[in-house]
Amino acid sequence: MAAAAVPAPNGMPTDCSAALHANRRIIRSPALSKQPEVPDLMSLVDLLKTSPDELFSKHLWQIIAFAGTGKLLDGGDTSAEFREVLSNIPVEALSQWGQEAARGKFDGSGFALQDIVNEVGRRLGFTVRPGTYRGGGGEPYDGLWQARAGHCVVVETKTSDNFTIDLKKLAEYRRQVLTSKRLGEQDSSILLVLGRQDTGDYEDRIKGSRYAFIMRFITVDALLRLLDLKQAATDECASASLSAKIFELFTSPKFIGLDPVVDLVAVAPRLATPTDRHEERPGRDDDQKTAADRKAAEALFDKVRTAGASGVSRRNLQRGFGRMGGKRFGELLDLLTKNLRLRTKKMGRSTFVMLGEGALKDELLLDLAKLFEEGNPKVGIDVRASATKKGFAADLADKVAAELRAEGSVELAGHFPGILRFTDFGYQKYLPRIRALREMAKDAL
Repeated sequence: MAAAAVPAPNGMPTDCSAALHANRRIIRSPALSKQPEVPDLMSLVDLLKTSPDELFSKHLWQIIAFAGTGKLLDGGDTSAEFREVLSNIPVEALSQWGQEAARGKFDGSGFALQDIVNEVGRRLGFTVRPGTYRGGGGEPYDGLWQARAGHCVVVETKTSDNFTIDLKKLAEYRRQVLTSKRLGEQDSSILLVLGRQDTGDYEDRIKGSRYAFIMRFITVDALLRLLDLKQAATDECASASLSAKIFELFTSPKFIGLDPVVDLVAVAPRLATPTDRHEERPGRDDDQKTAADRKAAEALFDKVRTAGASGVSRRNLQRGFGRMGGKRFGELLDLLTKNLRLRTKKMGRSTFVMLGEGALKDELLLDLAKLFEEGNPKVGIDVRASATKKGFAADLADKVAAELRAEGSVELAGHFPGILRFTDFGYQKYLPRIRALREMAKDAL
């Protein structure tokens, strides 16, 4: 017999655990009803095994109220039972509950989202250690995800922007992890999982801080879509390859906001790959078209990159690629915008395309690496001049340069403070990133 629904003010619950627990006694199997000496309370795990449809018909707040004492508390029965259920439900149910928790419209929704996000991390292939609901103690974070290579990701979840994110405090959590696990600076990072979709202010805060190299964020929606993609990869080789890409996505410093990358991965199956094209339209023309698209993408990015401070209008940019058609040009520009952090800006009636501010550090790293590899120790680059030539503000260049100097990655080349060069330490530290940046344009498609 199904449990009676418990009404809540304005359709939303406040604290309904007492009322729901009063009704738990009617959820039992016929066998238990004939044996009064056996407790007649059915746990969520039992309900999942015997009547999954009954369980999935409930709202998330009702499910939590049924578990244990009805409230998510550190070390409590409700938390243990809820996490056990999360580890056994299908992906579709996990996504549904995750979206409900992200809306944050019931008491304890943030705690529920924390557990759901950690379960998603486990299914993506990380080794997950749950943190505490209210911080404090030796595990003040919401979750600690460890990749197979040993990299640790400190996870913080937020249902909305009503909660202030203290970046300095998150960095301290990471510092505790580095100390306790004896990790190097490059072996740990921070991931913010946000319930809201409008993430521009979070990205601006991180970009404008000294933590931009170690922090990244993703929305709950994108995280769940990433899990759907992994679930759909039934082929063993494809699944292993995707897992490796997921680890790289969450541990690499290439990006701050991860949603555009997930969007790119999600749309990729709909864009014909060389194999798909060969199956649909056999012949060498398809291979030639694939190579042409790749070459066009590289040429498009190079044209924007060399345009400097003024950028290049979208109309003029498209003129050189007219043969491919407006739709295909739009697809290439969209991919490059998301994957290489270009940006568009409306000026009068025209739209201009230029490098985004998030690309400044990458541009400086590439310039520094080129000089370092040429082997002239007396030569450096003028970071302000390099930045302004490419359309970036000089004070932003000073800030990035100061961060690089503070970590020992660059040093003065001569007596002028703005002329810098890589140290051996800095070059080795950023070499994986530099290599990735050099391959970005080739991998954009």
